[in-house]
Amino acid sequence: MNFIKLGQATEVEVINAIESNMCGHISYFARHLPAMAVIDTPEMLLIDSKLRSDTFNFVCRVNFPASEVVDRIDFAIDYFQKRNLPVAWWIGANSQPPNLTKRLEKHGIKQVEEAPGMAMDLSEFNQNYTLPPGLEIRRVKNLEEIEDYANIIASCWNPPDFCVIEFYRQAAAIAFRPEIPVQFYIGYLGNEAIATTELFLDAGVAGIYGVVTLAKYRKRGIGTAMTLAALFDAKKQGYQTATLQASEDGKNIYASLGFRQYCNFYVYQ
Repeated sequence: MNFIKLGQATEVEVINAIESNMCGHISYFARHLPAMAVIDTPEMLLIDSKLRSDTFNFVCRVNFPASEVVDRIDFAIDYFQKRNLPVAWWIGANSQPPNLTKRLEKHGIKQVEEAPGMAMDLSEFNQNYTLPPGLEIRRVKNLEEIEDYANIIASCWNPPDFCVIEFYRQAAAIAFRPEIPVQFYIGYLGNEAIATTELFLDAGVAGIYGVVTLAKYRKRGIGTAMTLAALFDAKKQGYQTATLQASEDGKNIYASLGFRQYCNFYVYQ
């Protein structure tokens, strides 16, 4: 494994690692589960979970030839429309051609979200932290825990998104194998599952995903504790850089932990 180290890697290399880790993360289970599909070409990465949720269906790593951009956009739109599936386009610093977003807008696909791409140096990460009272953080290792994990993620929607439950039900077929680059974490207060974080190890960096705390337990430092636990685990495994895509609300929290913004991702639907 060639670990990316901030200070030695160029800014372009860091941005590439942020995007590569993200693309590896959102396509990992689709590549390894029989019910899902991936189209991976030099021009795009298309992820089809077969679920009616744009949380799991993507077009990303877009590199369309300028002369063929309309045809390629039409292909991706047609692919998901024929299957009656929603999809999210993730457009990053490396997306081509330069007028891609204008082309998407001409097809009626609009920007709905902006996500800063951030990275931090784990080699200098020695932040001490104390768990909030009563919080126990576990690596997810069985079906009951992954069901708890899925229910917390699904709670981000009202009503909870059944597609999230189904995705993790399928993911459980391989989620506990020791060799996979995915590590799920779940936080409990007593017997109640209340928070999640995911670590995805790929492209020489440790990606942080799925930081969710149940609404009634927020603003207690639980999400920060979950993130720090994953970061310490990544450092123990030799990783020197952590990456993530932040929400606008979470950007300042991650900056306080030592993350720095390197790029932006734009979500189109």
